[in-house]
Amino acid sequence: MGASGVKMPSYVMKLIKPGRYLPPNTIALRVPLNMNKFQIKSYLENLYGIRVLKVNTLIQLGKTRAVPYTKFHQKLSDFKKAYVRVSPQDFIKKT
Repeated sequence: MGASGVKMPSYVMKLIKPGRYLPPNTIALRVPLNMNKFQIKSYLENLYGIRVLKVNTLIQLGKTRAVPYTKFHQKLSDFKKAYVRVSPQDFIKKT
């Protein structure tokens, strides 16, 4: 017998603090670089059961930092941010 349901790879999405003002029903997530908008939307809808209205993504380039006491520089890794707007009925207000 085959397994029924949606196959979901184990992606890690991290809730991050946005650097700008966001509407109350919008959340900011750090997602893997290889995920696109449709995968993010279906992942959140199937796993958490929330209705996603819109997904905006951007790739944040990693910063370059100087290594102390040397002449070398270190580049931090790039990452992708996703701003997800959820349905107002599914949104839980912070108190």
